[in-house]
Amino acid sequence: MQWRGFGQDQAIDIVRHVIANLQSRFKGQLSGMYVWNAANSSNKYVFMEEMAKLKEVNERAHDWIMQIQLKHWCVHAFDTDVKSEHTTNNITESFNSWVDKYRGYPALMLLESLRRKMMKRMYKRLEDARKWSSNLPPLVAKKLAERQDEGRFVIVLCASDTEYEVKEESKYFIVNLITRSCDCGLWEVSGIPCKHAMAVITAKRLSAEDYVDAYLTKAAYLRTYSYVIHPIPSQSQWPEVQHPEVLPPEKKRLPGRPKKKQEKGS
Repeated sequence: MQWRGFGQDQAIDIVRHVIANLQSRFKGQLSGMYVWNAANSSNKYVFMEEMAKLKEVNERAHDWIMQIQLKHWCVHAFDTDVKSEHTTNNITESFNSWVDKYRGYPALMLLESLRRKMMKRMYKRLEDARKWSSNLPPLVAKKLAERQDEGRFVIVLCASDTEYEVKEESKYFIVNLITRSCDCGLWEVSGIPCKHAMAVITAKRLSAEDYVDAYLTKAAYLRTYSYVIHPIPSQSQWPEVQHPEVLPPEKKRLPGRPKKKQEKGS
């Protein structure tokens, strides 16, 4: 299973499927746990620690999964221009469920049903976004608040007006407000300040919204849904075009003996 990000020519293998393939080849629940932890880490060194654990448990599983390019399944190696740390295919499954009742329709009816559904959804999202009082979409604002809450448990050490050393338990992370970066890697990948950056922003009494990537703002959301899927009249009002009639493919007889149909009650 693969997903292509906006404007990027690189596929992301869904981690759940990578783990399922790994466990079908190499038995053991620990292998899947280490891969999951490694894949979802935004920090290269945490990734390496988890992969080292996997190698101790199952070296063959480690060697197999390391053949897959890291940028396709590891958060720390994702393209930072995309601003997403998702490693699941929930959006694909949601869309499949959303259009499920149209699957059995003839091709033209299927496409028209999807067009109307998308037309309504696009406009509804635009209308909803216009009512937001914040400069951030609700989900982004929620994630920002969660990271601010997590930032209460770290210690901020100031080096300058822009550079900070943040202590979390026994580890230290460098936060830079100018480059919008943190050693944990999450800020660069997700576009939303991590808990270490939020601790700095809160201590400095700065506006957290100013440090969220422009891709994740209300303005960007409004631009996304400002494009219109135009309405189309009934098929009887469509202009006539001179093209050959498109017919379904010919039925081919499959090799082997055809199955006999049994009558009910026989």
